[in-house]
Amino acid sequence: VEYCVSVHYMQVEYCVSDYYMQVEYCVAVSLTITCRGQRTLSWVWPETTLVGEELTDRQAGPRPSRAPGREAETGSGTPVCTPGAGVVGDHPLAGEGTGTPASVPVQRRGVSILECPGEPGRPYCKTLVLTGAKGNDTGYYRCYYRDVKAVIDGTTAVALYVFVRDLEQPFLRRNRGSNGDLETIFITRSSTHFTVPCLVTVPDLIVTLYLWESIPMPLEDEGMVWDSKRGWSIPRQTLDTRPFILGLYCQAVLQGRVYRSPHYVVHFTGSQLYDVKLYPEDSVELIMGEALTLNCSATVEFGMSVEFQWSYPGKQMNNTVGIVHKRNSLSRFTEADSILTIQSVNVTDTGTYTCSTITMKKTMDLATQVIVHEKPFISLDYRSGPVIEATSGQKSFKLLAKVSAYPRPDIQ
Repeated sequence: VEYCVSVHYMQVEYCVSDYYMQVEYCVAVSLTITCRGQRTLSWVWPETTLVGEELTDRQAGPRPSRAPGREAETGSGTPVCTPGAGVVGDHPLAGEGTGTPASVPVQRRGVSILECPGEPGRPYCKTLVLTGAKGNDTGYYRCYYRDVKAVIDGTTAVALYVFVRDLEQPFLRRNRGSNGDLETIFITRSSTHFTVPCLVTVPDLIVTLYLWESIPMPLEDEGMVWDSKRGWSIPRQTLDTRPFILGLYCQAVLQGRVYRSPHYVVHFTGSQLYDVKLYPEDSVELIMGEALTLNCSATVEFGMSVEFQWSYPGKQMNNTVGIVHKRNSLSRFTEADSILTIQSVNVTDTGTYTCSTITMKKTMDLATQVIVHEKPFISLDYRSGPVIEATSGQKSFKLLAKVSAYPRPDIQ
């Protein structure tokens, strides 16, 4: 796939043929990426708290212009992404050392999904527009086929990594909980390497890893590898030779100021995933306005970390979906649950709901179909027609009829 982009505020075009491309923007820009493919398309983006809005042609107004350049043919129906040029938004850093033109208008922060023209061989098209970008918008933007269960980059999806350069927040901080400055790294007994995920918004930042001790010291060992999109990869033996490490953190100097990443506590955990179930096990039928509840339950080795991810129609566009996680540690194993709820369903909630259970060693996917009817209905189909002929004196005859209805009817 060939991506063509215009970065910063210069009309300079860079093209790279790859399924994964790194693009850099400044804070407060508007990011526009167009995706074309052979089936219905959807988008996901890194800042999960940012709810998207799907606009109709009339709401969207003039479509964003397509970035110049060509798109390479994939030959396998893979979606193709074309990022467009950036314009300035309303981030506080706009105009502070980023080269922001003073005349550029302020924009509201948000994500919009627009319909756009297809092309021969790729009739479906969706454009993602992110306005007022911030450092936490750094990450993978993925376009995928909505009606295909398996999301595989390079086959049914295409991914683009975007750095949103934020000079006041060079380290990503997405954990906004009460312990937002403290995160846990889980390491299994069989791990040969582990990753310290101190992700950055500035790709060329020089990052040093430190031991979190009473007197902080830089950690430098053979086999350590830095990746601006992943963090530090550390050999397991680095920990084995230092059994009393409290934790780790990253540090960098930018424009004369010292910045630190969140602190990371190391936790050794099991790796066995015993069982995963999705309730209800059968497909679900509902009437508009009724409530939907799905429960994904996993049984894992005691003390083991487990993560749940849900995929469903209109994800990141639907702010009516609630997800609650629960965990219960028993004497020999741990039970973990993820409960998805929609209090009042709509017809647009019809589709496939997939729960992905992710552990250190494996991922298991379970899916169920949800069908939402606009109103109750009943349909009667006579297999031999509405008229049945019988002979006088005949002891019996069969009346074959096919009934489709919801709610399920009583037949007498």
